[in-house]
Amino acid sequence: MQKHRQKRGSSVVSFSGGKDSCLALYKAIQKGYRIKYLFNTISDDFERVRFHGVRKETVAMQAQALGIRLVQQETSGIDYENEYVAALHNVRGNVDALVFGDIHVRNCYAFAKRVSKKVGLSLSEPLWGLRTENLFREFINA
Repeated sequence: MQKHRQKRGSSVVSFSGGKDSCLALYKAIQKGYRIKYLFNTISDDFERVRFHGVRKETVAMQAQALGIRLVQQETSGIDYENEYVAALHNVRGNVDALVFGDIHVRNCYAFAKRVSKKVGLSLSEPLWGLRTENLFREFINA
């Protein structure tokens, strides 16, 4: 029996290219979110995904393989939250929700809540509070 998927609005996924953001993307799609963009910030000094170190070209290849438009914004990191919010305003008119892949780090969850509120998007955290062992198994089996 197929699960009923509720249709949801268009979304942007905060996407580092790592396993957590990949699984959050997968779960958001399962929940009926229509993913319009993958979004991340790039350090202006190293040209890598900020805080994760993944090469920006690697994430671009992932987005291309997924067939989802990638929005990458270079940031200095000096006023990171405001830079992040300003960059999200560029896609704001085309989406209703912001998806993050946070699991248990409260500061990251608080950041997601603040930026989604500042931009006026609903927030989805499909991995929040779930056991990492279960997420690992789900990721491997997806």
